[in-house]
Amino acid sequence: MALYSGIKSPCCDKEFSDGDDIVVCPQCGTPHHRDCYAAKGECVNRRLHEIGYIWKSPIENAIRGYIAAEELQRRYIEDREKEVENDERLKSFFEALDRMGLPRDHFEETRKRFDERDIYGVSEREITSFQGISNPLLLVRYRKLVKSKSKVSLNLLAGFLLPFYQFYNRHRTAGILLCFLIFLINIPSVLEFIAVNPVFSNLNALSAINVSLLKNSVILESLPLILFMLCSLFYDYFYLRWMAKRIIEIRSKYSEENLSENYYSELAAKGNPSFLQMLLDSLISSILLAMLFAGMLYVI
Repeated sequence: MALYSGIKSPCCDKEFSDGDDIVVCPQCGTPHHRDCYAAKGECVNRRLHEIGYIWKSPIENAIRGYIAAEELQRRYIEDREKEVENDERLKSFFEALDRMGLPRDHFEETRKRFDERDIYGVSEREITSFQGISNPLLLVRYRKLVKSKSKVSLNLLAGFLLPFYQFYNRHRTAGILLCFLIFLINIPSVLEFIAVNPVFSNLNALSAINVSLLKNSVILESLPLILFMLCSLFYDYFYLRWMAKRIIEIRSKYSEENLSENYYSELAAKGNPSFLQMLLDSLISSILLAMLFAGMLYVI
C-alpha cells in the first residue's frame, strides 16, 4: 500500500513496500504485515490500547512538527514585534527615525545591542530611560565618544544656554559650578560699576583698585568665549560620565533579576529633563550668588 510505503513496521522493523499485504489494527490504526500480525496474534501496541493510544505515521508527525515549528516561529516574530511596538522607549526612538526619513532596518544593529552595557557600564535602554531621549542621533553621539575614546563632542546648546541647559538636564553640580564661574568672570564689570556709581561712593577700598585695567584685560574679556567653547566641546562627555555613574548607583538598589519597570521608572524620575527643575535650580543659584555678592560688598 502506497500510504505506508517507506515506513518501518512497528512489529518487525522492516519497511513497507507498495506490494506488501498490510493489515491495520482496528483499535489504534497500527499497520502490520499480514504474516506478522497472524504470527503474533494481536496488535503490537495492544498494551497501549488501555490509555487510548492512536498510531500516527512518522511522515504525518514530521509534517505536523514542521507546521507546529512554523507556527511557533510566526508567533515569536509577532510577539517580538508587538513587544517592540509597545515599548515606549523604543517606540519614541523609531518615531524619531520615521520623522527624519531614516530606515528602521538601518538601525537593526542598534536594536540588538540595546541592552548591552557597553557605554561606560550602562546600556542604551538605561540611557534612553534616564535622559528620555527621543532623538537617536544623541545615542550615535554617545557611542562615538566611547568608540573614539575622545572627550570632544560639539554641542552648541550646552554653551549658548549655560547654565540653564545643565539645570534642565538635572545636572545640578555642573549648573552650580558654571553659575559660580560666570559670577567670577563678571566681578571686574561689577567692581567698575560700583566704582563709578555715586551710591557706592563710601566704598573707599575700591579707589585703590584699578578696575578699568581689570575690565580692559584681554584675558578677562575672552573668558566668556573660552567658557562657551569649553562647554560646547566637552560637556557631552562629562554629562555622559555623570549620567552613567548615576544609573549605576540607581541600579545597585535592584537585583539583576529584578530590573523591572520600577527600575526604569526610577531612572526616568531621576534623570528626565525638567523645565520646573531648571527654574527652581536657577532661582536657588541666583539667591546664593546674590548673598555671596552682598557678603563681598560687606567685606569691602
